[in-house]
Amino acid sequence: MNKNTITRNQYMFIILGNMIGIGVAFLGAESSYVAHQDAWISTFICGIYPIIIVICAYLIDKNSNHDDFWEMLKKVYTKPIAYCIITIFLIYYFIMFTTVVAGFTNILTQTITDFLSPYYIIIPSLLIITFITMKGIYMIGRVCELYFYLIVLFVAVLIFLLPNGSLNNIQPMFSTTNNIAKGALTNLSQYSLVEISFITISKVTNNKKLLKAGILSCLITIVIYTFIVFLLIFNLGWELTSKVDFPLLYMIGTVSTPVVANFTSLYTFLWGIIFLNNISCSSYFVSYCISSSIKIDYKKACIIASLIVLFASYFMLSEHNRIAITEEYISYFIYFSLGFGIITSILVPIRYRRTLDEKS
Repeated sequence: MNKNTITRNQYMFIILGNMIGIGVAFLGAESSYVAHQDAWISTFICGIYPIIIVICAYLIDKNSNHDDFWEMLKKVYTKPIAYCIITIFLIYYFIMFTTVVAGFTNILTQTITDFLSPYYIIIPSLLIITFITMKGIYMIGRVCELYFYLIVLFVAVLIFLLPNGSLNNIQPMFSTTNNIAKGALTNLSQYSLVEISFITISKVTNNKKLLKAGILSCLITIVIYTFIVFLLIFNLGWELTSKVDFPLLYMIGTVSTPVVANFTSLYTFLWGIIFLNNISCSSYFVSYCISSSIKIDYKKACIIASLIVLFASYFMLSEHNRIAITEEYISYFIYFSLGFGIITSILVPIRYRRTLDEKS
């Protein structure tokens, strides 16, 4: 198959794999502080955001005759505005690419590799990611397809923690709708990176049931996230969940098994494998934006993206810097992405109809 095309299933797995990443380690901390025992309800409700995005991506792709994202931008918004839009996407995905790499490095150094310099983790990770990304979107799709089953295994293991919980930790339910709504807003960031659907949907070879595939990937993510937050509160209570840095790792650390001496380290290592899938998607998005906007070879763009992230990750290794930067920009981008998706899905049929009329 062409390196620049993917199947419908791969499209679904790319969206899912891009959303489910390093953020799982932080899942539930902020929302439980706001929504308390109802944080899992907030997590479920804010899942409407990725669904809206994939619907917009489908409408844009359908009405633009399956045009490439960059070509569609130029036709709809004119070239100067198109450059501004793709630059915003580039900056956001570059920040997320860097913060995910730095965030995962911090988790590893705090759990199983505290004796190593962070760059002993960052450099090999970026080398692997650059190699995968240079192979094209098809390779990204294959990797995401494989890693989906690892994610299922990762979540399935958590089911065995259900007997350790207490019903008192999740009661009373629906205590205050105001807090649930505020908690949903704080959780929106967990569903970010679904915006990769804007770019990848035009790469799908089979256009049938694309909307169904996109929505299904969002529903699977919503179920996984809601289950994890519910399990955290069910086991730890909302007070403890809101106070620890990595609630999921903390909960796993309470597990004692006669087979594995350090279950947290094993689980972190397995999640590290899944993490490579997440940043490979971000690397592709950044490389695509660089390659399209300044018209350089895609493989060169992959190398440039990794080199920039290598140097930028130095400033993101500080948890304070990383959290401050992401919290500052992520909410603005989510609103931008939502507005972009809705406005573009309205403008595309108008602009493309006008283009056809001018040709005729």
